[in-house]
Amino acid sequence: MRKLELASKRTLVSDGVFGLTDSVLGGFTGDLEGGFQSAAAKLRTKAQVEADFQQVLTLHEEENRKAVSAAEEVLFTTFTRELAQK
Repeated sequence: MRKLELASKRTLVSDGVFGLTDSVLGGFTGDLEGGFQSAAAKLRTKAQVEADFQQVLTLHEEENRKAVSAAEEVLFTTFTRELAQK
């Protein structure tokens, strides 16, 4: 179950960062050069990656804010403030 969870997370990261999920994680082929050409055709520019990243941040802004708040609460209730600040 843990291996499936890790593979799923890698798929999400790969797809989100590179947009190459199939090429990176499962679209293997005997034609290596054709595989590289296929992957290269799906590459995004730095500007496209940044724009997509901002869009995803905006889409998940509330969820991210809640996760940060929960982490801060655990941090400040588990450790002394002095230790947490370090």
